[in-house]
Amino acid sequence: MRSTLTASATSTPPPSGRWRWYAGTVAVVLLVGAFFTLRPARITPAPTAQAIQASPPRTPTARPEHPRLQVAKLNPPLELASELVLRGSAPSDRPTASELLPAFQAYGANQYPLAAERFSLLAKRYPRADVPLLYLGVSQLMMHDDQAALASLARADQFAAKTRKDTASWYHAVAAVQTQSPEASALLHDLCHRNKSHYAQQACTLEETR
Repeated sequence: MRSTLTASATSTPPPSGRWRWYAGTVAVVLLVGAFFTLRPARITPAPTAQAIQASPPRTPTARPEHPRLQVAKLNPPLELASELVLRGSAPSDRPTASELLPAFQAYGANQYPLAAERFSLLAKRYPRADVPLLYLGVSQLMMHDDQAALASLARADQFAAKTRKDTASWYHAVAAVQTQSPEASALLHDLCHRNKSHYAQQACTLEETR
C-alpha cells in the first residue's frame, strides 16, 4: 500500500495506463476503510469483586442533634437582692451572704465561667447547701456545659430547701433533657403532676413535645 501511494505521488502514470492508476487508488481506499470498519471494538471489562470491595464505604448521614431549650436565667434569691443586708449569721452548713456575694456579682454580670468557679468553691466548702449547687448548675447550663450541670442540679434537687424545691427540680429536668438522660421523662412527669408547682405547666408541655 505504502509503495503504491509513494509511486502514485512521485510519478505520473502514462496516459495509456491511467485507468490502472485510478483502479489502484480505489483499491487502497477500500482496504483502509475495511480495516477501520472491521477492527473489533474495545470492550471495557466489568469491575471485579475485589474492585467493588475496595471502593470507599458511603458515609452514613449524621443524626440531627437534639435542639437546645431556651433556658431562662434564674434570678438570685430575694435575700441577695440589690439591697443586700450582710448582718446576721447563717447556719454552719450554709454560706453566708457575704460569701455568696462575689459569686452572684459574676452571675449577675453574665460572667458565667467566673460565677461557676466561685459557686463550685462554695459547693465544695458547703456540700449540702442547695444555693451554691443550684446556681452552679444554672451557670453551667448557660455555658452549655450540660453534663456538668446535670450533676450539679441533681445534688441541688436532692438538698433543696422547700422554698426552692420546684426550681431545683425544674432545672434538674432541663439538664436531663439537654443531655438526653433516661431520667428526663420521669423528672418531667413528676413535676408536671406536682400540685401548685410554678413549673408544672412548663414541665407538662415539654413532656408532651419530646
